[in-house]
Amino acid sequence: MGMMFRVFTEDVNRPKIEAIAGKFFPAFTMMPAQGIWNGQKENSLVIEVIGDKHLEEPVNLMAEEIKLANRQESVLVQRILNSNWLV
Repeated sequence: MGMMFRVFTEDVNRPKIEAIAGKFFPAFTMMPAQGIWNGQKENSLVIEVIGDKHLEEPVNLMAEEIKLANRQESVLVQRILNSNWLV
């Protein structure tokens, strides 16, 4: 059984966020999204990393670095148990 980790953050400096994620992981997915925080719409990014439970620490380190880079109070991290495979 694998894990999928998602990090939700503001889309205010995409090249910097991509560089941070690339420092921690050789492969990941970045998706633009529309978020709402305190009733205000904001451009958001969702970063997905697929692996196993051993990725939790580097995902948290990446999220912390993204939070600092975006000057955010917090970012949301999800850990989702899943099955995945390549065809």
